[in-house]
Amino acid sequence: MPHRSNLASVAIGLTLGLTFAACSSANPPNSKSIATPPTATTTPTAFRNAMWAGYVQTGDPGTFTSVGGEWTIPEVTPTISVQASATWIGVGGYKANRFLRIGTEQIAGQRAGAPSATYAVAWQCVPDLAVVLPRFVLHPGDRMQAAVAQSGANWSLSIMNVTTAETFRHIIDCAPDQSSAGWVTENIATIDAVPTRSSNPAVLPRLTDVTFANLTINGNPLVRQNLIRMDMVSNTELQLATGPLAEKADRFTIRDVRS
Repeated sequence: MPHRSNLASVAIGLTLGLTFAACSSANPPNSKSIATPPTATTTPTAFRNAMWAGYVQTGDPGTFTSVGGEWTIPEVTPTISVQASATWIGVGGYKANRFLRIGTEQIAGQRAGAPSATYAVAWQCVPDLAVVLPRFVLHPGDRMQAAVAQSGANWSLSIMNVTTAETFRHIIDCAPDQSSAGWVTENIATIDAVPTRSSNPAVLPRLTDVTFANLTINGNPLVRQNLIRMDMVSNTELQLATGPLAEKADRFTIRDVRS
């Protein structure tokens, strides 16, 4: 059964709480523009931030009614310490802390005293907690296909493991900010297991390349307009580099560039 919790690490027996990190400002956490944001441009604006890598498209309120895409689940290097990431598509979250997303979590951490890694499907209507689907079987290298779409007064979520043909669909009453949509790999926030300690960002696990493909907005192929390209930078270290969109704007790759 799916469970509504921030304990996304149940599958590897961890006691730390993990969840998609929510934006609390008008931009992804700790974002810094490295270009002047233009209007209705075909050249993506570049941003650096500590938690997101990927692309976001922006527009007027109510612009985005659906987003879709595919990706291959990256492999994370098993570790003893908790290191967590997520790969997702969603509507909202860039201009306001209201968004709906679905994707996969890639988490490294200890299991039975040994380094381990686990993979799970999760969705979230921010600011609510993430809902994790622990019985949805995933493996690194599996190809995922997902969509978030407005359905009357509600929203529909769908995700398919194309490799295994396992699917999940759900209708939810949610009110995401419809002025942005995106395709993102994220450094998940963690909540320390010791109650007296404060929350702190997780260490990003080592990841293989993440390639998003078949990018769609409102049921149509993505067009090169009002796009934000985000690289993940921790302090001054470039961790995840987001590559350029392909010629048809239908795919791009996020690469772990740490030495």
